[in-house]
Amino acid sequence: MSIFSKAADFFGLSEDNYDEYEVAPGVDGYETVVDEEIPVKQSHPVQESISVPETPKADKKVVSLRQNMKTPTAAKRQHNASLAKSNASKITILEPRNYQEVKKIAQHVLNGEAVLVNFQSVEEDQARRIVDFLTGTVYAQDGDIKRVGDEIFLCTPCDVEIDGQDSLPTETDLYDLN
Repeated sequence: MSIFSKAADFFGLSEDNYDEYEVAPGVDGYETVVDEEIPVKQSHPVQESISVPETPKADKKVVSLRQNMKTPTAAKRQHNASLAKSNASKITILEPRNYQEVKKIAQHVLNGEAVLVNFQSVEEDQARRIVDFLTGTVYAQDGDIKRVGDEIFLCTPCDVEIDGQDSLPTETDLYDLN
């Protein structure tokens, strides 16, 4: 075998000899097809026994799954609530000018403060990115974000509830069609 055919065999690019047929001329002038059988090597899998050392039952510890365990979300809520109690009466008003200021806004939300964000000084595409980032931040804190004005959003921690009707005027209110 040449080097090329060895390499082709290694990568599976050579022709397979599994379905080769030999054509033999028949007695009546027609060709007959004769199957050529190729011997196949069969491999026998070797089974190994794996032994697992047994531990005495006295060494095993049984722990109840219903212990006074707090889920990570419940622990996070309790931590956020304790932070928010110290900042419960505080609302921070911020007016970002670009996307880089979103970390500062998010830090206020993470500290449990309610944040009123005014987007009048930000371009629309950057304001959308900021709102997307803040939405993820308040979601992680089990808080809420709500649009309260034309370009104003309120981000609140988990223990502050936003109550009230949407005060944004609808199109019918603008044209006095009532």
